[in-house]
Amino acid sequence: MLATTHTTPIEIFFSYSHRDERMRSRLEAHLSSLKRERLILGWHDRKIKPGTEWKGQIDSHLDSSRIILLLISADFLASDYCYDVEMDRAMARHDAGEARVIPIILRPCDWPWSRFGKLQALPRDGKPVSDWSTHDQAFNEVARGIRRVVEELAKASESAAPSLLKSETILNPVTATGDNVVTEQIQIPVRIKEKLQRMRMLNAIFKTDEDAEEDLFAEYRDMLEEMVEVFLPLVNLLVKGWAFDSEFEH
Repeated sequence: MLATTHTTPIEIFFSYSHRDERMRSRLEAHLSSLKRERLILGWHDRKIKPGTEWKGQIDSHLDSSRIILLLISADFLASDYCYDVEMDRAMARHDAGEARVIPIILRPCDWPWSRFGKLQALPRDGKPVSDWSTHDQAFNEVARGIRRVVEELAKASESAAPSLLKSETILNPVTATGDNVVTEQIQIPVRIKEKLQRMRMLNAIFKTDEDAEEDLFAEYRDMLEEMVEVFLPLVNLLVKGWAFDSEFEH
């Protein structure tokens, strides 16, 4: 099992027809173990709060999710928004290597000829969920397949990025006394950009989801504390440099 201590949850986007909402809800329940392990963070349009500009929220999460689930049925294929907007954007990100698109075949339909027909679907062999003995058996199979993809993406991220313990060094000259110049070192974690992007995504979630899990708030607070530790010395250094420049000009 993948250790979750330092793993950033992977956002999963559910693209589905509202006629299949009950099946989407059952699938989400079967993914609850991954959610409790903080391996994933699920999002779908029912999380949009009243009065919120819905298209902007959908576009934002389509662009930030690393896994996009297409819940396929005849109703999905018949939906202009699901097929021509969400699926088109999802496949563009998949082809660019920015996200992983996984078709989930809910009910029998003529899907193999679609643009996503080239992708490996779930459940295994593309057998529709509705054709299994029970939906729970099918969704259990789907959840296992999604877990394998989540762990694969998490391991790839860990191997591609240097350890958080490693850091880049920024050197900045500041004055000491007289004509002497002292060089101070500020250690900046190499994955600082990734963490800032994660904080930005969490902040967007908090604005639209008042019921966001407490674990996400705890994660945000921990990262905020780390950002203060990283940037406060840098700010102090910049202030010293500004003070030196002002003194030199006079």
